[in-house]
Amino acid sequence: MTSRYERQERLFGAEGQALIRQSRVGVVGLGGIGSHIAQQLSYLGVGALTLVDPDTLDTTNLNRVVGATQTDVGSKKTSIAHRHIKFINSDIIVAEFPNNLLTAPVLAKLTTCTHIFGCVDNDGPRLVLNELCVAYEIPYFDVASEIVNDGSDYGGRVSVIFDKAGCLYCRGEISTEEAREYLAPSSTKIDVDNVYGVHRLHLPDSGPSVVSINGTVASLAVTEFMVTVTGLRRPHRARNYNGKMAIVTIPPDNISAKAEHCYYCKSIRGIRERANLQKYLPCEE
Repeated sequence: MTSRYERQERLFGAEGQALIRQSRVGVVGLGGIGSHIAQQLSYLGVGALTLVDPDTLDTTNLNRVVGATQTDVGSKKTSIAHRHIKFINSDIIVAEFPNNLLTAPVLAKLTTCTHIFGCVDNDGPRLVLNELCVAYEIPYFDVASEIVNDGSDYGGRVSVIFDKAGCLYCRGEISTEEAREYLAPSSTKIDVDNVYGVHRLHLPDSGPSVVSINGTVASLAVTEFMVTVTGLRRPHRARNYNGKMAIVTIPPDNISAKAEHCYYCKSIRGIRERANLQKYLPCEE
C-alpha cells in the first residue's frame, strides 16, 4: 500500500518522515497565521499538536482563519482548528487549550513539546514563549505578518531559535515596554497602542490581515520546521517577506556577540523548571 507521505518522502526520505511523526508541536495562536500552520503541520504528518488560543471566532475572522465557516462564529478557535486537523488526519493526537497562555496547565503542556510556533500579536506572550523555549531548549518559530494600514508596506517575518546562539530578546525583536504592559497586573495594565504595526486609534478593531500574506509567512515557517526536523539543511534564524517587492530575504546572522551579553541566553538557557515560569501567572490564578 502506498504511503500518504510518499511524495514528500521523495524529498527527505522515510527516516525524515518518521522524525516528523515523532514531533509534538505546540501552536500558540490559532488566528490567520496559526490556523495555516496547524493545517500544514497536519498535512506534513506530525504526531501531536497542542493548540492554545482563548479567543472565539467573530465575523471579521472569516476572511483568514483556515477551516472556519460562517456557522463557526462564536466557536473557540482551538475547536475549529481541532476539527480541521482531524478532517485532514485522524491519527494526529490533539490537545486543545482554549485558554490564555498565562495559565499553569498551558505552560506545563508546552514544556513537553518538541517544537513550538508562536503566532501572537503582542510582545508579552512572545517574551514568555521566548523564555520557555530558551529554558527548555525547545526549537521556537516566531511568526508574524506586518501590514501598514495604507498599503505602503506589507509582508511578515519568521524568526527561529534552534541552538544555543541567540534568542528573540537579544535580536531586538521584543519590546520590553510592550511586554511589561501586557504582563502587568490587570489592575494596572495599559492597553497596547499598536497592533500589526498600526496605531489602534486608526483602526475600528484590529490591524489589517489578508489570507494570502498570512499563508506565505506560515509556509516559510513550516518549511523551516521541516528542514529542522528532517536535517535537510540548517534552518535560517530569520526570514523576512516583503510582499510589496515580492521577495524573501535572509538577514545577516550576526547574533553571537549580542548573545554573549543576553540575560536569557546566559542565565536562562537550559535551566528548565528553575526558570520559574509561574512568575508570569496572574496573581488571581
